Amino acid sequence: MARRRNDMGINKPRWPKSGECRVCHCTDEFGCDAGCSWVDRAHTLCSLCTGTTADLHYTLWAIGYASRHYPQEAAFKWIVREARAARRRHDGYMKAIGIA
Repeated sequence: MARRRNDMGINKPRWPKSGECRVCHCTDEFGCDAGCSWVDRAHTLCSLCTGTTADLHYTLWAIGYASRHYPQEAAFKWIVREARAARRRHDGYMKAIGIA
């Protein structure tokens, strides 16, 4: 599935649909070749993509979007929660591949 591009030609993430990974776009029907499972309740992140650079890229984009489009009070708790969750996923990924 192609991602939209902005004016500078950079891939622009989009809000994921339930049952589709926001990084590799695998679905319930067509999973990753190596096999994967969902790591979040919304079914928008698969186990092979969790903590990767693309996962962090999406999280930073979503945080920026929320900070621009939602009232500060409503967005603040969500932004903090998402940033902490992304850090935990990345730390777990780094341990799993033997870097940390």
